[in-house]
Amino acid sequence: MATTNQSKQSRQSKLDANRPFYAVVGAADLAVAFGRAAATELQADAMALPTRLEKLMNEYVADLTRTVNDLNKGYDDLAARGHEFVAKVRGQEATEQTKSAARTTTAKAKSTATQAKKSAKKSSTRAKSSTRGAAKKTSSTAKKSAKPATSSAKGTATAARKTVSSAARATSDAASKAGS
Repeated sequence: MATTNQSKQSRQSKLDANRPFYAVVGAADLAVAFGRAAATELQADAMALPTRLEKLMNEYVADLTRTVNDLNKGYDDLAARGHEFVAKVRGQEATEQTKSAARTTTAKAKSTATQAKKSAKKSSTRAKSSTRGAAKKTSSTAKKSAKPATSSAKGTATAARKTVSSAARATSDAASKAGS
């Protein structure tokens, strides 16, 4: 058996001039085989791509639709809650008192403006008709004419203070109802 091993070694140790050529051809054949397998896989992936894309798009559209629906529901819930809160605040006694006080203040302010216009017109008419010597008399007449306007202005100021106080109470009541 020793001779058999030696003969194999001697055959292998000989340089074969064709061996590098065969190695290159073998490598090229292996590359072609890998290329064909990869091309087949790529072609299968390319054929499946439209179906995969359509599936992904459908999933994204479904997610987006769910999100929009959730947002709309949340918006509707907030609007209903706000409507209920405004109804509570509008119906509270302090709010009604504030509305009433505001109407009173507005009416008194209009009355004050009217009285002031009338007083100014009277004073102006009297001043025009008076002479130099009667200027002192006209001054006291103007003061008398202005008294109703002054009185009306004081009433307007008092009504305005009451309106502010009532509005503060209404705001406080509304704030206590917030969040409940």
